Amino acid sequence: MWDWYVSNLQEIERFHPLLYERVIAAIVPVAGMGNADAVKGFFDDYMKKTEISKDVIKLSLERLEINLRMRSRV
Repeated sequence: MWDWYVSNLQEIERFHPLLYERVIAAIVPVAGMGNADAVKGFFDDYMKKTEISKDVIKLSLERLEINLRMRSRV
């Protein structure tokens, strides 16, 4: 799923801002678990380049961290 997001980013960015934020909020916390370091690095760079949806990105990265911690405890 993460690969799909990255490869279709230009099309996804054309979505209405509300829908774009929902895509980020849905994909990052779950699909990012397989390659968390790459996801975090991607969004660190992405947030430096654009102001789009910074709050949702930060929230989604926090949710990713929570999911990773929960998975490591099981």
